Amino acid sequence: MKFTATVLHKRILNPETIVLQLTKGGFQFKAGQYLVLSFPDDKTSREYSIYSGENEDFLEVLIKIVPKGAFTNRIATVNVGDSLVIDGPHGFFILNPEEVLYKKHVFVASGTGISPFSSYIKTYPTLDYQLLHGIRMVDEAIEPQRYAPDKLVFCVSRGVTDHFSGRVTNYLTQTSIDLQAIYYLCGNSAMINDVSDILEQKGVPVKNIRTEAFF
Repeated sequence: MKFTATVLHKRILNPETIVLQLTKGGFQFKAGQYLVLSFPDDKTSREYSIYSGENEDFLEVLIKIVPKGAFTNRIATVNVGDSLVIDGPHGFFILNPEEVLYKKHVFVASGTGISPFSSYIKTYPTLDYQLLHGIRMVDEAIEPQRYAPDKLVFCVSRGVTDHFSGRVTNYLTQTSIDLQAIYYLCGNSAMINDVSDILEQKGVPVKNIRTEAFF
């Protein structure tokens, strides 16, 4: 489905990260899928995991502003009422409906890789989950109020913090893990490869590790 959406709201989370809320129209998707975003007057496009839940009456995308990135720097200037073109949904990084009912899910994200996990949690409010979010500095935390505090672990790799100090790989190496859980990993490919290795070494079956690399 391809359609023109209107910007309803723009949240500036920090100098590098924004959330755009867009009109949904008849767009239907599964949590974990992504859309392709472009401008009406430019064929240049970028893929973004959908940040909102399936049943919300709007679409949200979480966007990292890339220095010298022509597309994201233009996206950063959009305002309420502006138009953007949406194409989708795409992708297969979705939850198994049966596993949702009886399995614990552990989500491991770096940076804006948290986006599909936000959609999962919004869509399945009774989901048994733990969310590990790797960030560089505390001020890069992305809307922690969206998650149950006892299910969210920030892994902060730089600076002084009251959260876990280190990368998600350090956290997983130093703590016991649930060998029966389903693991979903999203973010940069180096993190995904390292976390996959740690989980496999600790005994998590390969079939229970699902991944989506952003770069």
